[in-house]
Amino acid sequence: MPIFVLALKPNTYMDIEQLKFTHQKLLDHLESCNYNKVYVKEVKIILAALFDEKSPILSYEDYWERIVNSRRYTKFTLDLKRMYLNTVRAFDEYGHLPNGRPCAKLLFSSNYKKLNPGYKFLMDELRNRTNIAEENLPKSAKYTTLALFLLEMQIAGAVILNDVTDKLILDFFMTGKRKGSKHTQSHLRLALNQIRDLSPDIPRIISLLPKMKSKKRNYNNLRESEVEAIKNCLSNPLDNRMTLREKAIVALALYTGIRGCDIANIKSGDIDWENEEIRLIQVKTGQPLVLPLSANVGNALLAYILHERNADDRSEYVFPNKVQPGKRLSYKSIGTIVSGVFDKLGLRPGESHRGIGVFRHNLATRLLGAGTESVIISGILGHTCPQAVEAYVDSDITHLRELGLSIEKYPLPKTYTDE
Repeated sequence: MPIFVLALKPNTYMDIEQLKFTHQKLLDHLESCNYNKVYVKEVKIILAALFDEKSPILSYEDYWERIVNSRRYTKFTLDLKRMYLNTVRAFDEYGHLPNGRPCAKLLFSSNYKKLNPGYKFLMDELRNRTNIAEENLPKSAKYTTLALFLLEMQIAGAVILNDVTDKLILDFFMTGKRKGSKHTQSHLRLALNQIRDLSPDIPRIISLLPKMKSKKRNYNNLRESEVEAIKNCLSNPLDNRMTLREKAIVALALYTGIRGCDIANIKSGDIDWENEEIRLIQVKTGQPLVLPLSANVGNALLAYILHERNADDRSEYVFPNKVQPGKRLSYKSIGTIVSGVFDKLGLRPGESHRGIGVFRHNLATRLLGAGTESVIISGILGHTCPQAVEAYVDSDITHLRELGLSIEKYPLPKTYTDE
């Protein structure tokens, strides 16, 4: 199994004495909210290490490097360790008590804290002018992009906007995942336009932003061999590589193309066993959606509910949160579960596109290949606009082959063929 090392966001020195005085409030909160024993135990382990006077911990970053990164944990375990540590850190720095959502201040304290006062002023003005609520900071692409841009300018030596050159701007857009990114350019332009009156250099920087072409990529789909492997595991009651919960989630994704957020949000009352239907309100669009409850999906759901779901959990959700009883699984957890299924079945090792979305793309493309009308496909997928199906046309290999042109008159060298 591969080993990963994750970096923790930088942090200032901590006030251990203050945390010693207040930490019981955090523990009491976890107990009163019925967080599971493992979660509470991990938090207590972190607190004990922080309070150990024989081996003083200087900062949360210091803890991460010395206690966590020094050991050979898998990426999954590292993610959990980071969640537990961030629980303590968010409480210590901001008084944030766990509520099932990440602490917004913690998420954005890293880049913002590193900025000089002048750049922090620009960030504060952007937030004030756009009325971005604290809990929505993680979702604001304008805010995060501007913070990253200013930080990289500062690191490159441009500590004031007048120092920002066209070369520094181009370097910013030619690095890593941002290389040629039209989205990054658009978000940065929008952010700068909101505060363009604060400095004569801002209009100049906007004029120097490079023009980017929109990139269009085909949707990634499941291969025939992958579909067969997944179906074989789902249909074989003796194949226990997947848990019953995983089988229920994957069956919903494979046979209905439902979004991950809607799977997490399915309630017991949404399933009409008598009429063999699933009726729900979509999280993304807010529109109602009716799906057929096929035997494949129904059997997987029933097996999970009867034999694996905690009978004592009174949650209205079909897939309750094991960490916080009574609440649903988080949307992110659905993707994590599906990615784990790929690992268990030995599919796409080391590859990307292992999330819940690939099942939705797969269903849409196969329906197109079978000649299903786009209006019907839109209805199945819960699209509010039938034209949304057009995005899948480029992945419809079955019909694209019919339009292919012969290249017999243009023989290729053997190096371009399998022969």
